[in-house]
Amino acid sequence: MGCSEVLELTDTDGEVTGQYSIFAITFNDSNLDDNAPRGAVYRNSGMHQYMVQNGYWMSPGMLGSCSTALDISDVDAFCETLKTGIGAIREKRSDSA
Repeated sequence: MGCSEVLELTDTDGEVTGQYSIFAITFNDSNLDDNAPRGAVYRNSGMHQYMVQNGYWMSPGMLGSCSTALDISDVDAFCETLKTGIGAIREKRSDSA
């Protein structure tokens, strides 16, 4: 499973872009987005915060990079965390609405 497939499986409006080992995930869903441009210093509460708190360093704006030492099991674990995070944030934000 890849990041684009996670977006499809979770019916998430967004886009995965990248070149070589650098990638970015853009969410068009305001409930998931941290509402700040890439590279900005801000207090986040969306997917960026979730991924960092769950072991994946991403820059603000969901920019990341892959190491050549990674294998498919590392990608699968990242995508599973992404999928779980989308569900958790949606649930949290719908509870507070």
